[in-house]
Amino acid sequence: MGVLWGGGRGRCGPGRVMTVTTVYEPDGEDGYEWALLVDKSEFETFRRLRGRSPGDPWHPVWMDLLTTDQEWKPRKKADMPWHGSNVLIVTRRAREVLADLLAGDAEVLPLDSDDGEDLWLVNPWRTVDALGVDRAQV
Repeated sequence: MGVLWGGGRGRCGPGRVMTVTTVYEPDGEDGYEWALLVDKSEFETFRRLRGRSPGDPWHPVWMDLLTTDQEWKPRKKADMPWHGSNVLIVTRRAREVLADLLAGDAEVLPLDSDDGEDLWLVNPWRTVDALGVDRAQV
């Protein structure tokens, strides 16, 4: 995880409160596995979720696990193979470790892969209205 934005806005003074906020966004790390869509048109499937349950039945999207780099050197194993900052994909190990943390706040949807690795898409459906628009300087 990398910091997308951090800091506080506004001036501190009598009667003013300064809040420091940090927002995190997934960030890919060089040398680790990536999860790629087999059919690029399925990006729309991910985009449509945006915190909404896909409903029944969920049709798993086909993914290709990129395990080598452009020079055919092996990439390091990743519990959260990189796909993009808007999508969180996890392996079986990460799913098991995060299960209690995600319960009630996200659903974990199975993905298809021919790479011998079980992959899941984390679809966070709980959102929090955290922006105080009346106090924000955007």
